[in-house]
Amino acid sequence: MADTGTDRIRVIADNAWLLLFSRLAAGLSVPGILAGLGWVLYANTELAVLSSDIRRHETEITSVERRMTIRETTAYTREDAAAYEARVNRDIDRILIELRAFRQELRESRND
Repeated sequence: MADTGTDRIRVIADNAWLLLFSRLAAGLSVPGILAGLGWVLYANTELAVLSSDIRRHETEITSVERRMTIRETTAYTREDAAAYEARVNRDIDRILIELRAFRQELRESRND
């Protein structure tokens, strides 16, 4: 069979459609690739922000735990200090009573 002109035109036309579709796919893939790249950059930014927030919250939690521990320790120390001060004041009062008694005895012995 002889190759007719219409067969050659069909081969060229088929190739032209293939070329057209390939160029259309390439043209449409560029915005798709750019959109995908934009989405990846956005997702990375979101992850960086979330990681930063998590680190900040963990730091704040650690700080609050430390302050709570210090507050409990300080409250215990204040309570102990108040009890110690009460004991010291009571002892000082006893000593003062004894000193007054000695002074009284000394005055009485001088008067005699």
